[in-house]
Amino acid sequence: MVISMGVLSVNYYDVLGVARNADPAVIRAAYKVLVQKYHPDRYSGSDCKEKMTWLNLAFETLSDANLRRVYDEGLKDESVNGACFSAEDSGGFIFSSSDWEYACKYTPELKEIDVRLAAISAGLSGFFRALILETKDFHAARQVAADVELNYLQRYFGSNPKIVNYARDLLLSKRLEAAKELNKVVTRLGSNLDVEAVTSKINSEFPVEYSSGSKIETPAEEFVVYLIGVGLVVSISSMFVDLS
Repeated sequence: MVISMGVLSVNYYDVLGVARNADPAVIRAAYKVLVQKYHPDRYSGSDCKEKMTWLNLAFETLSDANLRRVYDEGLKDESVNGACFSAEDSGGFIFSSSDWEYACKYTPELKEIDVRLAAISAGLSGFFRALILETKDFHAARQVAADVELNYLQRYFGSNPKIVNYARDLLLSKRLEAAKELNKVVTRLGSNLDVEAVTSKINSEFPVEYSSGSKIETPAEEFVVYLIGVGLVVSISSMFVDLS
């Protein structure tokens, strides 16, 4: 049961940014976090009323066990929801910075998790912070992060695992124009594609480049730049050791 809205389809789990097997507590927390973000007193976008309408519909359905069961039975496995990818989502989620720092103090892995999500999307990072502080389910932080990351990627790049993995790599390595092109391909053509042909074409049209603008020719060079992109290598020279 995917609700039609014009040319798009609205999946209630996607509206709330949660996995299909999300616990009721996570659904409640996600709803609260998103309502705070899109409340008319804070959000001035022209689509404010529409966003709040879908948030309320999604929560009313998924927070009721019987309605959720009926909804799940009719839910189609959509390959993509038609969402247009943008790298400019800065978040806007409401949470206490001091609470976040305190949580990181006693659950150090939160910072590591957050760095990875921020490398994909600032908005994804903000949603995770607000969600984990609302649920206080810190021992399950990695699973919560994995769920919101997968939901985010599938929202823009469909459900084909190979395409999702490729999209993740593009975002982590900051190849945003290539990611935008992949989003267009999946949105217009679906995700039941020849993945190797698609990735080859996109890599050809949007090659990895050094910061100086010169193209990278070898897989080894591309891997080094990928590591730099995700913050695991500070500079190429630091990877080499003088053995003389």
